[in-house]
Amino acid sequence: MTTDRMKEIHRLLIDALNSHADEGIAAFFHDNYTVHEGFNNGDGKERIYKVTLDMLGQSIRRGIPGLPDKHQTVKMQLAEGDMAFTYCIAEATHSGPWFGIPPTGKRLTYENLYISRFEGEKIAEHWVFLDAFGMLRQIGALNITPAKKG
Repeated sequence: MTTDRMKEIHRLLIDALNSHADEGIAAFFHDNYTVHEGFNNGDGKERIYKVTLDMLGQSIRRGIPGLPDKHQTVKMQLAEGDMAFTYCIAEATHSGPWFGIPPTGKRLTYENLYISRFEGEKIAEHWVFLDAFGMLRQIGALNITPAKKG
């Protein structure tokens, strides 16, 4: 598959996520889909796990109520070999429960980075990074003020 095709698939996935429905999302992912969640588990170890396509749909459905108007805009894409990287700016209103935090009605702007390894035209491995720290600050759930420069 060409690097342009991988970037196109990422853009189509972002468009599908912007539709706020989980129908058709599974078509982007390989049956043996693996998620890399990072080192945010308190134990200093990366969390890597297989996700069934049904679990993927459930995860998307759980995220929709908290940020029902979420919209991502692709700002930058790179692809090399069997990997694609897509950087987005997302905007949303925190109008429903989000990871146990009651709705605040606040408008959020934050960054997302999607990294995918492809097998054929399907995403086989996925790394998603979002600015959760910034999101929590914007909704008032994290009261840390960044240090001033100078």
